[in-house]
Parts: sequence; structure tokens; C-alpha cells
Amino acid sequence: MLICVLTLQSRTNCSGHQIRKPDMKPTHAAIIAALITLAPVAAYADTAPATPDLIAQAKPAASDAPATAAPTRTTAAASTPFSALQMGQKSAGGRNITAFDRPGQRGVGGYFSQEFTAGSDGKIYFDQRQLVMQTSAYLHDNLFFNAEVEYEHGADTAKGGEISIEQAWGEYSINDSLNLRAGILLIPLGRLNVFHDADYREATTRPLAVRQIVPSTWFGPGIGARGVFLPNDTMEISYEAYLTQGLTDQISAANGLRDARPQMSSDNNAGKAISSRVAFSPWLGMEVGVGGYFSPYDTDSSKWLSMGAVDLLWRNGPFELVGEASLVNTPGGTFKQNNADVAIPTMMGGYYLEGHYSFFPEVLRPTFLGKGLGFNDARFTAFARFGQVDTDFSQLTDMDRAEVVLGLNYRPVPNTALKVEWQRQIKMTGGATDAFISSLAMGF
Repeated sequence: MLICVLTLQSRTNCSGHQIRKPDMKPTHAAIIAALITLAPVAAYADTAPATPDLIAQAKPAASDAPATAAPTRTTAAASTPFSALQMGQKSAGGRNITAFDRPGQRGVGGYFSQEFTAGSDGKIYFDQRQLVMQTSAYLHDNLFFNAEVEYEHGADTAKGGEISIEQAWGEYSINDSLNLRAGILLIPLGRLNVFHDADYREATTRPLAVRQIVPSTWFGPGIGARGVFLPNDTMEISYEAYLTQGLTDQISAANGLRDARPQMSSDNNAGKAISSRVAFSPWLGMEVGVGGYFSPYDTDSSKWLSMGAVDLLWRNGPFELVGEASLVNTPGGTFKQNNADVAIPTMMGGYYLEGHYSFFPEVLRPTFLGKGLGFNDARFTAFARFGQVDTDFSQLTDMDRAEVVLGLNYRPVPNTALKVEWQRQIKMTGGATDAFISSLAMGF
């Protein structure tokens, strides 16, 4: 190819016989120099062996597979991504690097929730509660990446909105029983903090105990491992264990552990937190989990918080029961807030138990709620929850509360729920507040 290209420019045929040799002008010289420079690249593009198609090779595990696999491209950028990048042979995106220029199989999803609240305190409002974007990618059978970015309350940070990265981790899988993770990790205490998605939950609001004691959504940067063991055809044992950024000393009776959640880029001490959860499932539909968390919270790492939690999942036909209980112990102390000393409680705890019953009336089956619009697996779920939280065992405060929640939701498809519920919060110091709450949650 190089010989013939030069022949055309020097007016010499491919057999080497000179046809004409005109006076060479500066523009001609520039053209010849450019073609000489590009010719080796063109020759290399024609002769370079294709590297294996890593997109086609990626084989996601059935339980973690993205909902939609990325399309396999047949351009040079797909078969030889790095060489193609260097040579400028890019497809969609032109000179920009896109996700399709990176080998692997990927999926994009997330969930959305819009809420309406009418409280007995006179507050009536809509809340664009969450828009969560999730990105997952298999780079190889044994390399997986997952990220979750949340936009809360419309993400107007000047008016109470928030943008946060709740998960961003890479996983190296050695086998089913040992998978190594690093990045921003969800703390594996209880079930709900890990399975916190709005379209996954039956109720709109999270239990008090999972807002104040286990401050969901609770995450932190760190490293660790997870795995699953299958002793027989019906039994499963799973675990998660992580070393992460620990809590700060902002632990109070007013907000429990919520304000003590760690920063992503720094720590107030040299110590690190240890968290773990082991779950035992003797058969499908039954799981019991036990978790622990230990973290220093003062600046010299001399005071350690310890925390334990148990959780339950039980399913039998249309019935389901879920629950969690957690207990926190600290050596106490104080922290500064607005130039005042705030006492750190030595013990706090909470629990909840929530029951679900799923059904669909046959009289509604042919209507727009069911098969009338093609919703063949539509269902209603009635649910009830009772829970309690105490953020300081040593004294009675306004945060010592119990809650009762009754509700009903409708799911035309499994990942979309229209929810309505009535909630009563009872203060142990006296008084109660009621609220009617409705929401739309959609997973996509």
C-alpha cells in the first residue's frame, strides 16, 4: 500500500517506471509528507490482528446480570479499542471517549419516587423525593463495577436538595465464596440499608429505627469482601465484611447516629470502622441475619462505639414478614455544636416489624388495573408496621417515639408501586402526630 501511494504522488507506476517528474511545489511536498506519515498507520490498520471481543466474552452471573446488555459493535473501536483510540478510528462520540469504547457489558438503571404528605400539623406538600441513577458494568467474568448516584428533593442544594454518591465500588470475584470489594460501600447492618430502593419497599417511609439508629442510607469508603456458601440444595449462608471510614462524634439524643455518618474524603481520627453481616437461609423464603459494627468516634480513637443488629425475612405464599432490631453502646463524652457541649448517649436502640399480604381481586382482573391494559401480574399489597426508637436510654426525650403505619399499594408490574398509607408517630413524652402519605415509586 505504501509503494502505490507514493507512486501516485511521484507520478511513477507500481512497476517502478517513471511517467513524469514535474517540478515539486511546497504544497505538493506537504501532501507527500502527510501521506508518508499516514501510510504506516493505514498499513498497520489493515494488518494488525484483532484482539478478542471482550464485550462478547463477558458472561454476567444470573443473579447480578444487568437488565439490558450493551450492544456489541463491529467497528475497529470495538475489536481493538485501545489501538483504535490511538489511531482515531472511533465510532459514536467522535473524538470523545464513550462507554462503548471501553470493553465490557454494561447496564444503566435506577429508581424514582414522588411523594405527597398531608400531616395533622397542617403541612401539606409534594416532595420530589429521589431520582437515583445506577450504573453497572461487567469488564470480565470476574470483574464487576457498580455505582449509585442519588438526587434528593429535586437536588436544589440551596433549598434542601442533595446530590450524593451512595455506592461506587469495584468487585474482583475469585469464586462464589470470596469476592473482594473496594470503593464506597453500603454498611451491611440489617436488611433495609442494603435493600433500600423505593420501588423495593412496600411502604413509602422508612422505619424510625432505620432512620435514627441505623442511619439509612448509610455508606462509607473502604474495602472488604462478601461471599455465599451453599451447603445443600435449599440452604444458603452469606456474609459481608468491610473496613470503612468510621463515625464522627456527632452522636446525639436529637438525631441518633444520623449526623455522625462519615465523610467520603477524610476522617476525624486514624481509626477505622469494622462492619459485618452473616445471613442464614435454611430454605427459600426464610432468612435470619446478624450484624455487628465497631468504630472509633473521637479524634484520638480512644472511644469506640459498638453496635449489633438482627433482621428477619419470612415469606409463605401471599404473606411476608420483615423486621429489624438494633442496639448501640458508647462510652459517652461530648461534642461541640454551636459553641455548646452536647452529650453523647451511652445507649440507644430501636426495632420494627412489618407484615405484608399480597392479593388481587378477580373482579378487577379484566379492568385497566389488570389484564385490560396487559398487566397480567398486577397485585395489591396491604401492609402494617409497628416500631419504636429510643436515642438515649438514660433520659426521656422527644425522640423517644413509637410508630404505627397502615397502608396499601398497587403494583401493575413488580418494579412500579403506587402507595398510600396512614402513619401515626407517638411521642413518649406525650402527644402524637398523624399523616396521610402517598407516593409513586418506579424502578427502571
